[in-house]
Amino acid sequence: MKSFTKLIKDNPGENLKACVPDLGRFLVRFLLTDEDASLHDNANVIVQELLSRNVRWVPYDNWADSEASPEEKELQIKANFSAGHFGMKLTVFQSYYILRSTELGLNTLSFLERCLGKPSSEVMRVFQDDCKKIKALSSFSEFYTWLQLDPPSDEALHEKLCDAVDESEERGYNQNIR
Repeated sequence: MKSFTKLIKDNPGENLKACVPDLGRFLVRFLLTDEDASLHDNANVIVQELLSRNVRWVPYDNWADSEASPEEKELQIKANFSAGHFGMKLTVFQSYYILRSTELGLNTLSFLERCLGKPSSEVMRVFQDDCKKIKALSSFSEFYTWLQLDPPSDEALHEKLCDAVDESEERGYNQNIR
């Protein structure tokens, strides 16, 4: 976990899909490393990688561009969310489970043994209600909030999306799509 998050931060030109082709499956590992490398502490880095990987799904004409007018920036943000919302929802589902399980104390073997692997009906209701809300996710602001991160302003979000385009290109995530 530490090695991968360090690669995201320190090696912007390396194609990380070679070592972690499925970011969603990778997130589950945070369950096992909470004390050494928690998802909460690394969420911004994971979001950075997710945004970089999502670029390839955004129509090229809507890639975030720092030279864009305010109206174009707004359209680019919407296009990025529209193109990447499925992956973002999956990321939130997996992250939510990890973060929420920790909050509710469901992440220990002793708890699971005490409840025989079956959390209370109230806990299950909370999970079901939250999962319905996650399925309805409709903005970057909600995405960041579910990951327990402060949502960036539209200007800062557009900057992150511009950085994601640059990083995605450097990592080679968009080969043969134009």
